[in-house]
Amino acid sequence: MNLTKNLSSDRKGHTMNTDKFLQAWRTGQLCLHPTDTIPGVSFHPEIPDALQALYRFKQRPENKPVISLIADLSQASCWWSPLTARESLFLSKIWPSAVSVIRKASEKAPPLLLSERGELALRFPDWPETLYWMRDILQQINSPFPTSSVNISGEAPAITWEDAKKAVRNSNVFIPELISCDAPSGNKQPSTVIRLYQDSSSPEILRAGAVDQNTILRLWEESSFDTNQSKKRI
Repeated sequence: MNLTKNLSSDRKGHTMNTDKFLQAWRTGQLCLHPTDTIPGVSFHPEIPDALQALYRFKQRPENKPVISLIADLSQASCWWSPLTARESLFLSKIWPSAVSVIRKASEKAPPLLLSERGELALRFPDWPETLYWMRDILQQINSPFPTSSVNISGEAPAITWEDAKKAVRNSNVFIPELISCDAPSGNKQPSTVIRLYQDSSSPEILRAGAVDQNTILRLWEESSFDTNQSKKRI
């Protein structure tokens, strides 16, 4: 029997045992987790009962898909339909950050995560060092990591880790044991949500959040210029 625990350490020496978290997540339990913005609740995207548990917990409409976290840009390329050169450049500029991007999904994307339009919302977080164990989890799983804020749908989300724990305490939600210095302060705002269209039109801002609209549109325009300059060099 292998008694070696799956431990993830960050640069400041904090250690998080990810085995319990992954075991709960992989067996369909809702799991509370920190992010670089506000806390969230995740579920396994290939277990329908886990998704239904999230809808019940949040009293959320079933036709409202959630955002998923990814470990890096290459994972976006796997779960989305092929990216244009401009989109790839734009994403490399905007990520990692508190920007969630909705785009046409690939055939590999988990069906439970898709909208009625066949789209998938992804975000590549900018993890602080104290949360590198979360980055390691995203690298270990073979799927996007769906997440939703800790709140009843339509109400204000839990902003702090302590408030999030209180909100799920009487529910069947796995709570990882974080020492106080691991509790994230975050940006105190949800992510900004945008939609990308494959016709190269400007991103559509669907929800204001931690990253302002001007920054997003500026990086989109820069991506167009840089792409055109690259073509000229070729």
